[in-house]
Amino acid sequence: MRILKFICIGTTLGFLAYGNAMSADYAVGVVNPSVFGGTGVNLYSVTAKGVDLVQQYAFPEADYYGNTAAGPLTLAMDPAHDFVYIAYNGPGLFEDWANPILAAFTITSKGLVYQWQSEIETGDPTLQGTTLEAGPNYVIENTFPDAVDLWVEIYSKSGQHIVDDKGNGSGNASGLISGHISPSGKLYYSCRDVPTTEPVTPANTVVVYELSGTGLLDTSLSKPLATSTDPVFVANVCVPTPPRLADIGGWPLGIVMTHSSV
Repeated sequence: MRILKFICIGTTLGFLAYGNAMSADYAVGVVNPSVFGGTGVNLYSVTAKGVDLVQQYAFPEADYYGNTAAGPLTLAMDPAHDFVYIAYNGPGLFEDWANPILAAFTITSKGLVYQWQSEIETGDPTLQGTTLEAGPNYVIENTFPDAVDLWVEIYSKSGQHIVDDKGNGSGNASGLISGHISPSGKLYYSCRDVPTTEPVTPANTVVVYELSGTGLLDTSLSKPLATSTDPVFVANVCVPTPPRLADIGGWPLGIVMTHSSV
């Protein structure tokens, strides 16, 4: 029997069983994770025969500054386990201007296949509290550029920027608590604290937007489809507040996030 020792909090694992037959599932983990990036990424296959190391991956692509990204910071796999999003630290690790990058990969039986990358606006070369949440065909970036206020950015599986949500404002005191896309993929729910309070309190308002499917939803420029302050509706729709850097006293290496079925 082969035994797999998990190497990263953010590693995701699941099984796809069909009767007595089992097709391969995959798990991806950061090797030697740290605030400033791990040493690589491992891809594993999981079958009835056991757990096998498929690939030890080192990011070979040039980042948006033309440099090779250093270490992986955290990752998120989609529910089907055939796509993974990996955050890498910025090219100038100790330069304030160098944001991390988000790189997307298809998972295959032979290894990770690079698809695209974008810049993660953390205001720092590291995550600074940023978490990733992968949906069926998108990834959510929960970022904290000023270490307090949440910004939500969502990219499609193909790399299209589809949501830019800074809550009640584009600067400090955004009041944004969380944001997610409905299972249908047609609506975006923005959970907010209105008016913004310090310290941050749970959401008391949900602003609903319609997704066009073809362009960027910038919530500061778009008219909401609906707004509700009904406490029962808000509690059902809104996810728990992502931890603020000021609350946890450091940079989380990986946080698994869930959201409502709404």
